[in-house]
Amino acid sequence: PMAIEIPEQQHSISATGKMIRLDIEGVETDEPSFLLGVRFAEISDDDLGFLSQKILHQKKPFNLN
Repeated sequence: PMAIEIPEQQHSISATGKMIRLDIEGVETDEPSFLLGVRFAEISDDDLGFLSQKILHQKKPFNLN
């Protein structure tokens, strides 16, 4: 199980999934970037719709920090 909290939002998402990709960029720097791909196994339609609206259609890169 995983929980996703989106900064500046009052919405928390609970889901299960499988990591399908992990890339680490900038390992040689003090602030590496972790690029993670997740395939959701269980997520409610409401939570999936929320993610779609808030993350997938965002014009700037999304940062979980």
